[in-house]
Amino acid sequence: MLICHSKAHRWPPTTIASCYNTTCRNTLYLLRSGNAIDVAGAKALAEALAVNTSLTSLTLSDNYIGLEGAKALAEALAANNTLTEIGLRGNELGDEGLEALAMALLVRMAHD
Repeated sequence: MLICHSKAHRWPPTTIASCYNTTCRNTLYLLRSGNAIDVAGAKALAEALAVNTSLTSLTLSDNYIGLEGAKALAEALAANNTLTEIGLRGNELGDEGLEALAMALLVRMAHD
């Protein structure tokens, strides 16, 4: 089991995605709670998640993902078939963001 976690660092979005695509490529659990990840960071992570084949758990609690970040993550979730757990508490996703994520999960379930 590999875990990639850093709460102490406030990494820019491209660095987070780049870390995931290189050093954390075989990571099963990615913990990024309280890292000030904003919409741009969520979009960068979504790009990496869309092609991911190892990550099973992602925790992005207490960041600043918002509606647009939730939509980007939802698109990635629809394409990703390995992620089984995602934590997004404290991100002000709103009803529309939650609906986008729920629809993505329904799409995934239909393809499983």
